[in-house]
Amino acid sequence: MGDVDGDFIVALKTRLQQRPDILEWQRQEILNAALVEAYSSSRFIAIEPEPYAGYNDMEDFIFTVEDDCLADELNYAIHGRGAFRRFKNLLARHPRVQQAWYDFKDERDEQRMYDWLDYHNIEPVSE
Repeated sequence: MGDVDGDFIVALKTRLQQRPDILEWQRQEILNAALVEAYSSSRFIAIEPEPYAGYNDMEDFIFTVEDDCLADELNYAIHGRGAFRRFKNLLARHPRVQQAWYDFKDERDEQRMYDWLDYHNIEPVSE
């Protein structure tokens, strides 16, 4: 869509008003979506997924587990199909370690967020 001018928005609003089957909140959402699409190339930055981040987090977490037997079980669980499910199910039987995993994962996700912001020269804003 590229550059957007007022005429585009007025035309879209006019077309939407002519549709009695569309509720007001739906009209607003359609307009919002059109604006996002129109300005996406300059206002928004895509967040590219890190394909192995989740798996790497599991591997790194296992090194922090003090119970060697459980660490071995977790290491075995993350190999092959269903690795995430097996890992999750095994942690569910160990609430303390499960909570440690959640804390570990939250810290990793937060660090990735700050790294992404820094990479794009965006200053984080706290609320």
